[in-house]
Amino acid sequence: MFTLTYFGYAAVLVSFEKHLLFNPGIVEAQVLVELNQVQPSYVLVSSQSDEHLGNALLFSRKKGSVIVSNSQVINILRKDGTPSYYLETLTNGKELDVGKNIKIRGFKLRRGGFLAPHNLALLVESDQGSVLHLGHTNEIGSLADSKPDLLCIPIAGKKKGSFDSEGAVIATLAIKPRFVLPLSGTADQTKSYLSLMKTKESTIIPISISVGETFTLV
Repeated sequence: MFTLTYFGYAAVLVSFEKHLLFNPGIVEAQVLVELNQVQPSYVLVSSQSDEHLGNALLFSRKKGSVIVSNSQVINILRKDGTPSYYLETLTNGKELDVGKNIKIRGFKLRRGGFLAPHNLALLVESDQGSVLHLGHTNEIGSLADSKPDLLCIPIAGKKKGSFDSEGAVIATLAIKPRFVLPLSGTADQTKSYLSLMKTKESTIIPISISVGETFTLV
């Protein structure tokens, strides 16, 4: 059992015995996760775009959070003066053991568009459950049939470089999570995805929550 808290766009806090914050982005000049809201042990970042990287650097400097991401993000933070002991680079398929029986793996997946072509999907596995956050992508690569307890999937559409509603449903059914949380889409895109999921004969449970709400997976 574990909980998730949704902060908007692709920002999700997952609470196992340690708190892991995914993509504390800045969207339309709005910080999604304020420093005083959470105390994450690790901040997991899918890409160097503002919508994902956001204020991750401040969590490292002010909260002592370790930032986990691909080499593109880690190099940016290193150039900004972030000490190496606050940085962990994940290459494709590499496993990072962060203690408390929690392991993180990264998977390089294509991102449409040109602003941040390097996208890292992040799979967290623990005794309390597993989470797969796809970041911002339009493919699932080797993650079909990976069966996480929670799938966080982008539905912002092809023009934004991610799945549209129909593609996200196909990807969800291929991955086979227990629960799924749609991310980064508009209200209409989210409604379309959830409606399409209801038409499928599947045991997958879609999660529909508002910004700031917490959901417990059991």
